[in-house]
Amino acid sequence: MSEHYASGSTSAYAASRNVKKSKSIKSEDEINVQGPLEVAGSVQSGRGINFQGSISVRGPIDAYGNITTNGELSCQ
Repeated sequence: MSEHYASGSTSAYAASRNVKKSKSIKSEDEINVQGPLEVAGSVQSGRGINFQGSISVRGPIDAYGNITTNGELSCQ
């Protein structure tokens, strides 16, 4: 299982410097993504993807398993 964590507050009023940034996330295993996090590219998994917290994804989200969210997910 791949884990991607970002440190900082999940508050909507948090300064932008507290938001972790990633180019893209890819794994053949299940992915756990915890925000606040901005992903400039895609999120791809050979299994499932679990989003928790405040997450922004600019590219496509692709998984062969379930995609679950607990928090705020913005897709552009």
